[in-house]
Amino acid sequence: AMKKGDTPAPGKPDVIYKAGTDFGADVIFAYWGFNESFRGPEGLAKFKGDLGAYLDSQLAAKYNGESAPRIVLFSPIAHENLKNPDFSDGGANNANLEIYTAAMAEVAKARGVPFVDLFKPSRELFAKAGSPLTINGIHLTEEGDRQLAPVQFKAIFGSEPPAVNDPLVARIRRAVIDKNTEWHHRYRTVDQ
Repeated sequence: AMKKGDTPAPGKPDVIYKAGTDFGADVIFAYWGFNESFRGPEGLAKFKGDLGAYLDSQLAAKYNGESAPRIVLFSPIAHENLKNPDFSDGGANNANLEIYTAAMAEVAKARGVPFVDLFKPSRELFAKAGSPLTINGIHLTEEGDRQLAPVQFKAIFGSEPPAVNDPLVARIRRAVIDKNTEWHHRYRTVDQ
């Protein structure tokens, strides 16, 4: 039997989306677009359709059993040029990421979903950084996370984030690190 909040996939009634149901999700931060951007301009129409269908399914869900979750859609970050011959300079990747980010903004606006552009701010951070903010051009270092976090906070809450040394922030950080440790040990265990 379906739980409150389970949603059938559009056009596939035998496929049930469970994400959020067990947790009664009220808010979903959806980070989309990086992997899909590799399809280039040719894949843009399908991407917009897939993203629209995803947002529609989430907006129709009632994971808490009562109402649809609030969704915040985030774009991918830019590809950092590490100026290292072992890594791509990211030029071609950024051209795709830019058009996919614009498409995401369009789809989100059409559905009344808040959208956070991380592409442009991350590109600006990379340009100003004295040392790389990613380990490989696409995955942020701890410093990269530290610099991009205030951008996300301000976009979501409309105000500057609390100070990093705020005791509440320290408690939240410890809880997130504990959660990440548990998740990696339980769900992403290294196969030895």
